[in-house]
Amino acid sequence: MTEMDWHSRYRHLSFPAFLKVPEVLKSLCLSRIQCEECILAKSTKLISPAGDGIRTTKVGELIHSDICGPMPVESFQKKRYIITFIDDFLRFAITAGIWQKSDAPEAIRNFTALFE
Repeated sequence: MTEMDWHSRYRHLSFPAFLKVPEVLKSLCLSRIQCEECILAKSTKLISPAGDGIRTTKVGELIHSDICGPMPVESFQKKRYIITFIDDFLRFAITAGIWQKSDAPEAIRNFTALFE
């Protein structure tokens, strides 16, 4: 197996971390191979496409929200979706579980009441 095969098989483990894997050759731990997937995963991009640096100036001016799901495993309350709310100014985040996407308006009302 090649060094990249080991790296991929162990889910892109860093090469020095291979010291803890007994069946791997010790020369692999000193490898300097550049993995394109790892480089892309560590890259960053600007929040705004123009890079103008415009940010909100007060709490609650802009709230980002997203719904994720259905999750493969239910919560203890049998909820399969997660809705997130993030204040752009504070970067304060709240998540809530919901049973269906149609429960989102109620979750938004609950968040608004809590936030105010």
